[in-house]
Amino acid sequence: MPPPRAIRPGDAFVPSAVRSDEALLNVAVKAVRKGHRVLNRCAQRLDRLNAAAKQDNPTNLVTQADTEVEAAVIEEIRTFFKHDAILAEELSGEEPDVAALMQRDAPRTWVIDPIDGTTNFVHGYPHYAVALAYVEDGRVRLGVISSAATGELFTVVRGAGALLDGHAMRVSGRTQLRGALLANCSHGRETDALQHDNLATYRDLYSKRLTIRRTGSAVLDMAYVAAGRLDGFWGSGLQPWDMAAGGLMIAEAGGLISDYSAADNWMQTGQVVCGAPQCYAGILHSVMQRSRPAEEPAGESPD
Repeated sequence: MPPPRAIRPGDAFVPSAVRSDEALLNVAVKAVRKGHRVLNRCAQRLDRLNAAAKQDNPTNLVTQADTEVEAAVIEEIRTFFKHDAILAEELSGEEPDVAALMQRDAPRTWVIDPIDGTTNFVHGYPHYAVALAYVEDGRVRLGVISSAATGELFTVVRGAGALLDGHAMRVSGRTQLRGALLANCSHGRETDALQHDNLATYRDLYSKRLTIRRTGSAVLDMAYVAAGRLDGFWGSGLQPWDMAAGGLMIAEAGGLISDYSAADNWMQTGQVVCGAPQCYAGILHSVMQRSRPAEEPAGESPD
């Protein structure tokens, strides 16, 4: 039997057996790099870009750059995969059905965050990224993250490891929270099934004599955990495009990841704890001690 031919522009449908990891990753990298080029051009005319706050959150900005970058990424994907589903931050316009996305019979879906860290971008603060993940059979199969400021490219393929500019990534070897460098990006929602006191968690973790950063980009925070630059991360109120690529990177780089109840439902809940194994355990303990089911009355956070 002859080997399957390579994916070519204009292919309307490519059978699953032909969708090799290499072919998919090539498309993903091309799409992200195209988005990155558009983003760089937008950064040069930052003073002329329109920014507007989303209705549900005045601090959640969407810019003309978000829509331009998103369109560029989608255009590249559509060149090769015309019928795949697209889940994109600006295109979606409403709360995504994450449960449906993670079903085994869900359509093949490309999950896009055109600019993670839009507020940073608007202020000229150079910490933001373009992120893309590919979900098949209810699991993230691969992901790509491009750091706009540094030009670094983070890639991951399930079962094949995570890379930073072609070099293997591993989570840090830190074995305790003391002296650790963590990051947090939390946007608590009243609809969360598990309500969490984030300030209490900060106080508890700071008592361990560590450092916490709030960088404004969950995408890069999770990529940095995979690269060993951060020892751990926790966040809430996140969306699939914030976590999909980075979550797989952490797992492939030897880290641990879960939601706030230690379950493997972080994509569905939007609540995530991750890090080097021992640091993950310490963060998770602190978070769990300061979380309660939404139906329970608020009270003193347990110790």
